[in-house]
Amino acid sequence: MTHAQASATDATPADVRVDGDTLVIVLRGDWLIQHDLPRFSDVIARAAPASRSVRRIGFDARALGAWDSSLLIFLMHAQEYGEQQHLPLDTGELPEQVPRLLALARAVPERVHTADTTRLPFAARIGTAALHAWADTLAAITFAGDVAIALAGLPT
Repeated sequence: MTHAQASATDATPADVRVDGDTLVIVLRGDWLIQHDLPRFSDVIARAAPASRSVRRIGFDARALGAWDSSLLIFLMHAQEYGEQQHLPLDTGELPEQVPRLLALARAVPERVHTADTTRLPFAARIGTAALHAWADTLAAITFAGDVAIALAGLPT
């Protein structure tokens, strides 16, 4: 391993700083699912004392290497945090495809399970379960296709 590789892999993959009214999440190195990556809640906890004057969340991705869905999961947690704290997320400094992928991930509706107080006949329950499974399968295929199309636009 060269010195440049060692410094890139030994660096903390995420850090936080406050620039004026912006809480900046600094992303470094490769964000791949097989790596041990920080949780957003752990990263944001480091900024708690300095974040009182923050009005938005931004990112510094200049040192970001390869990435996969692990980065998107981290960023989705950042979005959730921003919504809870009423802080808009500025994704302008992230890789070009990330905002679209985040929007796609949020577009998939969460399935809400409600307890049915009436007991349907066995055949109706089987049919209902099959229809739900079919709808879930179609949603998963559509989402996978949308992600594949978005990823196809990424520079190699």
